[in-house]
Amino acid sequence: MRLPIQLLAFPYRIKNGAPEYLLLKRIPEKGGFWLTISGGYEETDTSLVDTCYREMKEEVDIGKGDVLNVNEVVYMYQFSEFIKNKQTSNYKNLASENIVLTVYVYGFQIKEDVEPKLLEEHTEYRWCNIQEGLDLLNFKDTEDCLQALHDTLVTDDATDRK
Repeated sequence: MRLPIQLLAFPYRIKNGAPEYLLLKRIPEKGGFWLTISGGYEETDTSLVDTCYREMKEEVDIGKGDVLNVNEVVYMYQFSEFIKNKQTSNYKNLASENIVLTVYVYGFQIKEDVEPKLLEEHTEYRWCNIQEGLDLLNFKDTEDCLQALHDTLVTDDATDRK
């Protein structure tokens, strides 16, 4: 069962001293839009970061061994979702048909030579600079997430800039 928590995991790499962000195009049945890795926190997950790792492995086969650095909760927002049928919902203990989801956003610096493997949910991927990424994303909240991560990276001396 899922809890009312969503995660966005933005894999990025540092190339020629600048961050490149991994964006994925969803299959048409899931909207056909560009997004990053996303998923819901499940009862079996031990932490929010654990959820991100699980989703990265499920969506693009990027594992913990591919990650150099984690930027924890670079952004957070909430939105409401209407659940049509509480009995068939994946969410645990719904009190009503309206649920407020909290979205936590993480950045994952991955090794420069790691490439994602497209699995079931996506048709293509791109490594993007900040402007290309903002241009591809379809939702203002997701654009704000990417911008917040980028702002953290370009002002964070702890990032490994090879």
